[in-house]
Amino acid sequence: MTHPFIPKLDAFGGIEIHYAELNDYENNCYVVVDTASGKTLVVDAADAAPYVLGLVDAARESAAQAGRPEIAPVGVLTTHSHPDHWQALAAVKDALAVPSLAGEADAGEIPVPTDRLVNHGDTIELGETVLELIGLRGHTPG
Repeated sequence: MTHPFIPKLDAFGGIEIHYAELNDYENNCYVVVDTASGKTLVVDAADAAPYVLGLVDAARESAAQAGRPEIAPVGVLTTHSHPDHWQALAAVKDALAVPSLAGEADAGEIPVPTDRLVNHGDTIELGETVLELIGLRGHTPG
């Protein structure tokens, strides 16, 4: 990567989103945290597993500093099958010991086995937060 790794944070309501660009394609990885429960979802382990895990560590530090529940990763969601969105998936999935999730139409093109297939309208529960998935077509089949 030719630019620096700069973690960022957005917070609203009961959610924190830690994110950063992870490669020269400017792909972001997101670590979504339900602050009440600590349940956490990694979205797009795009590249550079140490940086993805660094975002998870940043979420851990944020929770500890605020006196909130320790974060508890529940999965890694890959938004689509292009390689610049899953290059660190295998390493991150193994390091966090969590399942992988991907859209049914793209999962077959991701070389890391998908543990949970998802589609438009499905939900992912993160403690008190429920994420509703919105499927978009055109960029890839799913």
